[in-house]
Amino acid sequence: MRRLTLDEFGQHCCELLGAGGSVRSRAMFGGRGIDVDELFVALIINDQLYLKVDALSSPQFEAADSVPFKYRQGEQWHSMNCFSAPAEAMKSLAAMKHWGRQETSEKYYENSREKRLTGRVSQGSTSSRNCASA
Repeated sequence: MRRLTLDEFGQHCCELLGAGGSVRSRAMFGGRGIDVDELFVALIINDQLYLKVDALSSPQFEAADSVPFKYRQGEQWHSMNCFSAPAEAMKSLAAMKHWGRQETSEKYYENSREKRLTGRVSQGSTSSRNCASA
């Protein structure tokens, strides 16, 4: 099986996540951030898709042997609330729809919607683009 290029892998991830709504990608941490319906839901770094999690969903990702996204800044390691997508999620739209919606609780969506409505979140940037060209 041939290895996908970053563009092909990114497109594959966008297609999998696209069942959840309108998908856009943008440059982030040397990889790509993926937004669904203007909410950050995923990160692609080093040929790995990481999905946004919260305190309620992270135990489910841990149980699926997913690993947290960690990065080094100077001498310290930091982590974000993102875990690698379970292998099953990378194989089908139905599985990704389940895991893609596990990434965050309804509280995250409500808080993000509220921030957008009150103008505390940018409505877009020049570095964003739809996944068709990602």
